[in-house]
Amino acid sequence: MSLIKQLWLTVILLLLLAFGGSLFIGVTTSRGYIEQEVEIKNRDNANALALTMSQMEKDPVTIGLLLAAQFDTGHYRRIELRDPEGEIIDLREGPETVPDVPGWFVNLVRFEVAPGRAVIQDRWNQYGTLTLESQHSFAYRSLWRSTLKLMGWFALAGVISLALAAWVVRTIRRPLRQVVEQARDIGDRRFTTSPEPRTHELKEVVQAMNQLSGSVAEMLGRESERLDLLRKRLQHDPVSGVLNREAFMHQLRIMLESNNRRATGTLLMVARRAAGRGQRTPRPCRDRQAAARPGPEPRAARSISAARASPGASPAATSPCWYRPTPIPMPSARS
Repeated sequence: MSLIKQLWLTVILLLLLAFGGSLFIGVTTSRGYIEQEVEIKNRDNANALALTMSQMEKDPVTIGLLLAAQFDTGHYRRIELRDPEGEIIDLREGPETVPDVPGWFVNLVRFEVAPGRAVIQDRWNQYGTLTLESQHSFAYRSLWRSTLKLMGWFALAGVISLALAAWVVRTIRRPLRQVVEQARDIGDRRFTTSPEPRTHELKEVVQAMNQLSGSVAEMLGRESERLDLLRKRLQHDPVSGVLNREAFMHQLRIMLESNNRRATGTLLMVARRAAGRGQRTPRPCRDRQAAARPGPEPRAARSISAARASPGASPAATSPCWYRPTPIPMPSARS
């Protein structure tokens, strides 16, 4: 797995963890707050209703009408009135439906709120106990809406975070690609330099690659100069500077075997008998020249005379004294 993919997975994982943690904390906090508020509401409503019933006549019809009116206007789930022996005097119950909230959310955050209880007095005697429970539909609806808002804000924050992460990844990837291209250029003997990024770690890497490119270019330049100098010493005469016989024949063979237009031309070879100083003269000729000079006959001349006088003398000793150039074998040109 590449470094960029690992970075993307890390960013996405952090966003999911942040979303899950924020959602859990937000829902838990809201649920606790709503449960506390509903419990206080149940207790206050039960006390207020019990106080009202304690001050009125204990007529079953009147009590029933009062409980029905309170039940219809107060969004209660259950209102129950029991006598001191535990028998039910009056009971009002209503279904708890939450049409605009998903069922899985209701089951996930189901409220556990204690009902409100209060004692109803009949002068100095206890008339009964009132139990009151409010409906939780408004609480589920409020918590669901707050959760949707939290998810919306987090989705917006996630999009912004992903955009920032994409910009950071692009900023990191660009110097890495330049380093890769620079390494390939060095392999192709193209010594380029890359601009230094602002990131400190990547800046050190780019600086090291630029320094390596410059060092390799300088080293190869010195080696090329050394090889050119060595080739020149091997292929050229140190005095005249012209090509030696082997190098000349090699270039001539290449030109003759090539089909290029540059392979055509004229070859002119001149052989001189210059008897200048430093010319290589055969030894028999030098001996004859020394013998022809006036003065005492040298030992070499005497040996030459003896050799000419002897019947088995070699033809080289009796041959004329002139310079014979060595023939140069010419390579056959390709048709």
